[in-house]
Amino acid sequence: MRILKALIVISYALITSNTYAALQIDINQGSIEPMAIAINQFSASNWDEKQLGIDLLDVTINDLQNSGLFRVIDKAAFLDKVSVDQELVQYHNWRKINAIAVVAGSISISQDDKMIVQFKIWDPYKELLIDGMEYKVDKKAWRRIAHKIADRIYQRL
Repeated sequence: MRILKALIVISYALITSNTYAALQIDINQGSIEPMAIAINQFSASNWDEKQLGIDLLDVTINDLQNSGLFRVIDKAAFLDKVSVDQELVQYHNWRKINAIAVVAGSISISQDDKMIVQFKIWDPYKELLIDGMEYKVDKKAWRRIAHKIADRIYQRL
């Protein structure tokens, strides 16, 4: 009987006491999800230009990914291709792969051995051209142009 009374008293004390825990949320840093962008291979007319375009894109992609703000979508996921001279972009194909921006470009080498690089950035959600640039520089400056392209993408997005 004593045990039963003791259990009742203890149970009553536990039930009537303030038995709640305060919810405490500690926010000490934000979480930034990298933006998914689709970067198409730059078009070129010969092997030298194509190799220069590959090198240029490698540096551009590395710049963007190393910023931590961008995630370049794997080309195997692309449902469509786009080029700088394309008038009609199939925006819905880029939205399906969650690309917040689509980048395309071209590279050519002129008779005076200058490199001509064009690129454009589209927004598949607003369905418009965000930006486009053309550079004509010495071939040796390809790395500087790659950094400029990455900077431009970073600024516009």
